Amino acid sequence: MRLLAVLVFLLVAVAAPAHEIDYVVHEGASRTVEVKTADGRPFAFESSEIFGPGDRTPHQVGRTDKHGRVSFVPDRIGEWTVKVFSEDGHGLTATIQVQDLHPAVISGDRGPNRGLRILIGVAIVALLGGAMYWRSRSES
Repeated sequence: MRLLAVLVFLLVAVAAPAHEIDYVVHEGASRTVEVKTADGRPFAFESSEIFGPGDRTPHQVGRTDKHGRVSFVPDRIGEWTVKVFSEDGHGLTATIQVQDLHPAVISGDRGPNRGLRILIGVAIVALLGGAMYWRSRSES
């Protein structure tokens, strides 16, 4: 009887990691939660719910993508809850602390707008033309 109990315990211990779900949070202007099974497979196309601080109704409802990712843009600082779950009950509830709404936001500077560039170009041509005219007059 003890042998049977040990075998059942070992079987459960070996099977348990197969039900584990791991995740990583990527921060930026949006937060992306990447969810994988214990063996590294993406938790793909599974249901997700995201709750903001103090929310009773979800801020966002959807599914993970083919890579097991779900993204959201927080609209306030605080503790956010991300729930990802499959139809058979496997999944996770992750708590994400949002301390900054826009961490590591990189904005591209396109430089002056088109009208200003045209004006600068005309001014440069006029200055060069004037300098050349002035030089030719002073040499004569």
